[in-house]
Amino acid sequence: MAYVEEKGFTLVELILVILILGIIAGVAIPSIRGIMDETILDEATQEIVNVLRYARDLAIQNNTTRVIDFDPSQETCSLLLGYASSGNNALRFDNEQNPPMSDNWGVRNVKVTNGKTVLFTDNNEYGNIPGGDTTHVDRMDYNFSGAGQDIKLAYSLYDADTAEEIAVYFNGVKVADAGKGPNNDWAKTRTIDLPSIITGDVSTVNELDKKPYIIDFKTSPRLSGVDIVSALFGGLDDITFNPDGTPSQGGVVVLSYKGRIKAVVVDTATGNISVQ
Repeated sequence: MAYVEEKGFTLVELILVILILGIIAGVAIPSIRGIMDETILDEATQEIVNVLRYARDLAIQNNTTRVIDFDPSQETCSLLLGYASSGNNALRFDNEQNPPMSDNWGVRNVKVTNGKTVLFTDNNEYGNIPGGDTTHVDRMDYNFSGAGQDIKLAYSLYDADTAEEIAVYFNGVKVADAGKGPNNDWAKTRTIDLPSIITGDVSTVNELDKKPYIIDFKTSPRLSGVDIVSALFGGLDDITFNPDGTPSQGGVVVLSYKGRIKAVVVDTATGNISVQ
């Protein structure tokens, strides 16, 4: 009977194969992780693009305004069909750049209209003003009833000479910075558009599936860890799309994930949305 020699790997050869595989894995795994990280950031970026485009399309289709509320501190983005109201709306002028009593400021001739209908008017002077009312040293709050899709706010400010010195909040959301006026004097009346006020429970609903349209990167099983670094639209972290598809202010949303950064840009003139 002839003896047949069986050949196999020696221990040295096996060790060499294992070492080579380890080297390959050491090179490949970081690359794979990098690709996965980039994919996650791409998905998060697309989520932001989708909600912006959806809001813009709704504004055009329904001939109204649509608001997207970004909250970088909570890593959330919410599509608002309007500011839901039970009949009472909150309006605030906030002297947020200066501590109380440290600077003269004031507000007067406040008027809110819906088309030709006057919803609220108050011509009195409030604030921390020389020889006048000093009981509202840091902010002035108004409340009024009414709803509509053509809401405008008119007001005049005293000593709002610094950019972003006085902020205007409407139903808890910052809608304007009201600085850049004359020093130690009243500015001329300024008029700005306010977002639509829609009565009823319609604050955050996706019209496709009738569920709240809220992106939450903190709780998302796929996109947890993505950071909304900033969302700036003319100094605000909210964007309003008008019935013609143009934004109230163009701006940029910056996202990051594990050192990678992407930006979603909304063009000021057209409302077009792009990724950089």
